[in-house]
Formats: sequence, C-alpha cells, structure tokens
Amino acid sequence: MVLQRIQSVYLFLAAVLMILFFTMPTFDNTSLYASCVGLGSGIVMATLSVLSAVLCVIAIFSYHNLKKQAMICGVTLLVLIGLLVIAGIDAYKGYSLDGRLPQWASITLPIAIVMVWLARRGVIADKKIIESADRIR
Repeated sequence: MVLQRIQSVYLFLAAVLMILFFTMPTFDNTSLYASCVGLGSGIVMATLSVLSAVLCVIAIFSYHNLKKQAMICGVTLLVLIGLLVIAGIDAYKGYSLDGRLPQWASITLPIAIVMVWLARRGVIADKKIIESADRIR
C-alpha cells in the first residue's frame, strides 16, 4: 500500500529549504558553501545542512516502511535542531554593530524544522491508521 501524501511534500520542501540554507547567504554576504574553505563551525554547519537534505530525500523514498520513515524524520529533526543551535551560537559569537544583519535565507532553517516535524506527525498518523485497519480485519 502506497501512502504518499502530504508528508512527502513537507519533506521535499524541507530538503529544498536546506539546500537554500546551504547555498544562499545567511548572516553576512557569504554562504555556507563559500565558508567551507576554513575549518570551524562553517564546515560543520555545511555538513549538517547537506546531511539533513539527504535524510529528507531518503525519508521520502522509504514510504513502504512507516516505522523507518518516522525514525528517519526523528533523526533529521535532531540534526536540524543541532544545526539551529550551532548557527545560533555562531551568529551570537559573531554579532556586533558592524552591520552584520541576518539575510532572508537564515529563516529557512526554522521553517525546515517545522516541515520535518509536520512530516513526522503525518507519518505517525498514517501508521496509526494502518494499525487500526489491521485490527479490524
């Protein structure tokens, strides 16, 4: 039984948002892709953003096993929350009055967290529907 519903759209949007977070400038005029040259929090944030996008795509295509899909969504949620914490610490450390303002791409991370949370909630709801249908048989 194929249950490709709204959670696939949520996961796809979260993957697109994480690619935007990786490629677009977030806090200054450099993106995470451009800041990967040096070691430090830039490379960690870039790795976590690509990892979360890949996990979202893997979760989209693991719709046959809802337990696995819910677990992948949970892991992706933890990765995104960790990325948010690292990005917050990095923004707080580098914040000064030199005109360094957040760009529009910095809002993609919290939106991606909400999208993955909604997708996980949808997967769990589908799992409950299938379990209740199996009980009726």
